[in-house]
Amino acid sequence: MRLEDTDPDRSRLGLTPAPPLSPAEVEHWRTCLDQAWEVLVRRHRPAAETMAAVLRVIVPVLPDPSAKGISATSAEAFGAVAMSSPADPDALATGLLHECQHSVLNATNLLFDLVNPGGPPGYSPWRDDPRPAFGVLHGAYAYLAVTKFRRAESRQKNGSAQKNGSAQRNESGQEDEKSRAAAFEFARWRSAVAEAAAGLLAGGELTPAGVRLTTALLTEVQQWLTEPVDLEIQRLADRANADHRSRWRLRNLTVPPQEVARLVAAWHEGVAPPQITTVLREDSGRELSDPRGQAAAQGTVLPTYRKPEVLRAVTVALPDVPVHALTKWLSSCT
Repeated sequence: MRLEDTDPDRSRLGLTPAPPLSPAEVEHWRTCLDQAWEVLVRRHRPAAETMAAVLRVIVPVLPDPSAKGISATSAEAFGAVAMSSPADPDALATGLLHECQHSVLNATNLLFDLVNPGGPPGYSPWRDDPRPAFGVLHGAYAYLAVTKFRRAESRQKNGSAQKNGSAQRNESGQEDEKSRAAAFEFARWRSAVAEAAAGLLAGGELTPAGVRLTTALLTEVQQWLTEPVDLEIQRLADRANADHRSRWRLRNLTVPPQEVARLVAAWHEGVAPPQITTVLREDSGRELSDPRGQAAAQGTVLPTYRKPEVLRAVTVALPDVPVHALTKWLSSCT
């Protein structure tokens, strides 16, 4: 694996390249890669063998202040990964696994068309913007590898802790924290991958080859859905997924004016709310703005109604009605 920090074409991977690395920065990359590779070879041998066959170059890029780490691949540059400096070996291992999957899927799609073109964009559990079906498939395929990695790491850390007791923990409890973090990511991403794969199979945009691939993906992750996870960790994982979906809907979906008028009329008439059709916003992906509508989707309201964009629209149209009353009314028909 080569660190490429001077090639003038390295910006073509889509992220801003970092300037040439200092000796200390090179040493940090080398240390993280050595330790990450040891974990991958010892506990994730099949994934390590795939990675060794696929990846050739890492292009260091500038970090995004709003993210813990960023990375990218390109279908036009098989075997190359653009990645910001890893926080630790664990972050590098998961980042390389993730991007390796993207490279493999891009190569597969060159041999077999996986998705029919022209379909509408939709929800992706990993992005804030609407994504086409091929983008959702990319996310599911990449996060399948991350989920498998977290599953094995969570089991290994729990098993070591039970075998060796407190010897596995230092004074700050970092080992326990790492184990819980791995369990959280496993619990969260197994559900997200399964949801994304099921949505793709139901969406009708996959080719026969895409259906076979996605069916195999779903079959694998479904086996993990019933594996026990600490109840509090599972609750937090479920809440994180629900929160992401709700915020995605608030960012990207809107209720047309005629549909809002139907809701207002039904409220004033004292009848059940009608079924409402929502559409993608023209400015989808933007930051949330409306304070009352945003507040309506926060706190305990969020899990009780799965279409927060509808709740936002009706709270704005009926400003004198308590939000909890509108939530109860809308939830009566879902």
